[in-house]
Amino acid sequence: MNVRTFLKNKIQTLTARAGRLAKITPNMVGIRPQDLPYAPSINHFKAANQRLLKIDREVVKTPHPCAKKLANRAP
Repeated sequence: MNVRTFLKNKIQTLTARAGRLAKITPNMVGIRPQDLPYAPSINHFKAANQRLLKIDREVVKTPHPCAKKLANRAP
């Protein structure tokens, strides 16, 4: 595998990972049902998810600087 292919794959997987992390729940972060009374509130998770959604939109909207350079170079 050449460097160009490696970088394209890396950018693609990082973008996909950012999308998967755009929403969190108590269960996703390892809070057990018996620990829910002591866990952060639902409003905390809502606020965090709103922030993550904003970050995810930026990731999708703004290409990685390496992606721009790769697209402009001849193979």
